[in-house]
Amino acid sequence: MKKTRISLVASQLPCCQVDRGNIVFLNEFSKDYELYKNYNPKKIQTIRHPWVNENRKRKDEKYAKLLAEKLANEIGLKLNNIHKINKSKKYWDFLLLLWTYNYVSLYLEKWRCTEEFLKRYRYKNFYTTGIKTSNKYEIASSDDFYKLSQQDFYNQIIIQNILKFKKIKKIFYKNFTIKNLFYKNFTINNLKKKNKKSKILRLFRNFFFNIVLKNNQYYFDRVLPMITYFKFCILLRIIPFFLKNDDLYEYRSKKFDKNLRKKININLKEKDEFETFLTANIKYEIPKIFIESYNDLIICLKKINCKKIKYLSGYDFWREDIIKVWIAENRSKNFKLITMDHGGLFPLKNSFNYDYPSIISDYYLSINKRNNIGLNKTSIQTPRVSKKKKYLPSLKKKNKILFVLNQFYRFNVGVGGFIGEQNLHIVNSMNKIFENLPSNIVKNIRVREKHDNKWKFFERLKDIAGINLEEYQYWNCKPLRKLLSETQIFISTYPDTVFLDGLDNNIPSLLFINKFWPLKNEYYKSYHILKKAKILFDDEKRLVIHLKKIYNNPNDWWLSNQTKAAIKIINNQHFIGNIQDKSKEFLKLIKKL
Repeated sequence: MKKTRISLVASQLPCCQVDRGNIVFLNEFSKDYELYKNYNPKKIQTIRHPWVNENRKRKDEKYAKLLAEKLANEIGLKLNNIHKINKSKKYWDFLLLLWTYNYVSLYLEKWRCTEEFLKRYRYKNFYTTGIKTSNKYEIASSDDFYKLSQQDFYNQIIIQNILKFKKIKKIFYKNFTIKNLFYKNFTINNLKKKNKKSKILRLFRNFFFNIVLKNNQYYFDRVLPMITYFKFCILLRIIPFFLKNDDLYEYRSKKFDKNLRKKININLKEKDEFETFLTANIKYEIPKIFIESYNDLIICLKKINCKKIKYLSGYDFWREDIIKVWIAENRSKNFKLITMDHGGLFPLKNSFNYDYPSIISDYYLSINKRNNIGLNKTSIQTPRVSKKKKYLPSLKKKNKILFVLNQFYRFNVGVGGFIGEQNLHIVNSMNKIFENLPSNIVKNIRVREKHDNKWKFFERLKDIAGINLEEYQYWNCKPLRKLLSETQIFISTYPDTVFLDGLDNNIPSLLFINKFWPLKNEYYKSYHILKKAKILFDDEKRLVIHLKKIYNNPNDWWLSNQTKAAIKIINNQHFIGNIQDKSKEFLKLIKKL
């Protein structure tokens, strides 16, 4: 009797998608939705993501943090030897720690998912795709890595390397060659040739940068609303200028030096199997800016004279390696790095991505009373700078219900964050909501998910809920501020910055969330207050009942004493008083630091 073929699908690459035999998807991130929905469901199995289990995720979060710290320290020591320098642990942690954490997280996720697959199929014959690249990819910068980490071909390579490392015997590879087209746009090495217009712009920025460097004491990345930023520039008497990597150093790729990287032998005590696999790979994937191009960068940066500077950032600089090296080289010269929130409401449980700013900054500014983050002496709660939008009166009728969906990536780059497949639970919830609302309300519902990340939200909603979202391009691509004049009721599906955007603009705002928001226990009191005021819902039926009740005149509910009292309590518990524009108070604080 002929054995049934088992095929492992590990990514969405076209060559990996199969249509015969029993198909096992490594996880939801492996599925191409358009192909998957046509498969015979009886022949499909999907490996459940191990981090759906909160206890397992918590243990791996601690493990990833400790391993990342060890790796950053070890790599820093090796780079000191290679470059014949003696930089401190603090210096290398600043440059490498977030990158090593995300690198460990990405590899650990694929390792854990592969382990789950092998628990069932290790001793069975199965087929999978083995891809080869016509040109070896190179990671030039941290930003390259983050972009590369979201590509199917890179994740496919990680998974097949894990299978080969584990020496699985009953596995058969169907090999494909992937030409240099999946990753050519993600490395600095392959930037397009500059045309005359870009050269002129480059010369202009060089000239302008020299003027700014002599005059500006404060630098901001895009952490503030644009109008607020220009107002700050006037009050601080600085020239508006968003610093870019190229302003400091025009990166020119140097040849990948494999022999040099072989010298980076990572020495970790008590290695487990995963660490053995990881350390064998990581030395070839450390961004080139820290190895091959580092000395040229330092020579260039020494020519830039810096005065006392305060650099304020949200999250942009994390991936800006050249700016980070510039900051690291000048920290002893009264150069202060101030990191700050860009928003927030109910922070997640402990996550390295939340800890990191307070670890590496001179000062960390948070609008939230974030007791769940490892705040230290340099952490300061600040007034909230309002993000209220100003827009012209519109002739369009203000009768739309705007749902803002989650924006989780398919491929995870942080253990403590969310698993991408949680997005699919929101799709199922939307289906339950749509099917229980009357047609006159459904026709005015609009859905926004700015970064689809290949989850195919709108196609899924159309197939599952039968909703034809013809206007999704308009509502998905337009800036949020341009949509508010048409929004009657604002619904966020995650308790973060976007919900505060609704409050700032005094639009009747609701939170609809599910069990995948791992909050600290201290926030449940706030949840109870919002649920009692019918601002927060975790049940589709109750949300439907409320929408039916308030749809014709939501302000009757929104302006009621109970609703206003609940919002006031939340503001006092989580922020410094009511949400309003406190730019002047914020600016006074910045000047004192």
